[in-house]
Amino acid sequence: GACALISTGAATKIAEMPADYSLLTTHLRLADNAYAEWLPEPTILCRHARLCSTTHIDISPTATLFLSEIYMAGRKHRGELWEFDILSARTTASRPDGQPLMVDHLLVEPANDDVRRVGVMHRYDVWACVMILTPPSAANRIYECVESRFEPDGVAVGLSHLPCEAGLVARIAGRESAEVKRVVRQLCGVVRREVRGCDMPDEFPWR
Repeated sequence: GACALISTGAATKIAEMPADYSLLTTHLRLADNAYAEWLPEPTILCRHARLCSTTHIDISPTATLFLSEIYMAGRKHRGELWEFDILSARTTASRPDGQPLMVDHLLVEPANDDVRRVGVMHRYDVWACVMILTPPSAANRIYECVESRFEPDGVAVGLSHLPCEAGLVARIAGRESAEVKRVVRQLCGVVRREVRGCDMPDEFPWR
């Protein structure tokens, strides 16, 4: 029944690299009735950055995990958007007995694809990948509380069910990091309220 909130103190910058790539590996394990929120600040993909991120989750059927990763397509104030080389972000989840639940793999290579076309990123430069691993009863309640929407000058939000009754997956896109962070926090507030019966506190002013 342990509870935890994991975050970072500032955004993570993946700097330009003339060779090789950055590697990030995360392994999360949640036992019975555990509750965790993974809410780091955004990852900024600078010019010619290459990031390979792998996350694996071992989760009990009675536990809940809210996992969010926010990515920014560069440093806008430097005129640096969609100039990173590659982002590979793979997330897998399984039960403690080894039963596989889901695989999510995001692969972005701006030089090899038109990310600005409609149906991909279009006008958006910031996006969040959110996994909500939770029992089916809680997943259904959360799903009913969240409305998928598209705002050309605001944010786009999509929510759907994961396979194997593992929970929910959400994608959020926006033009600025502040609005994407706000929606992620609102979604996390819904999960905390439906699972734990309490609300998110006010955000710290410096966030």
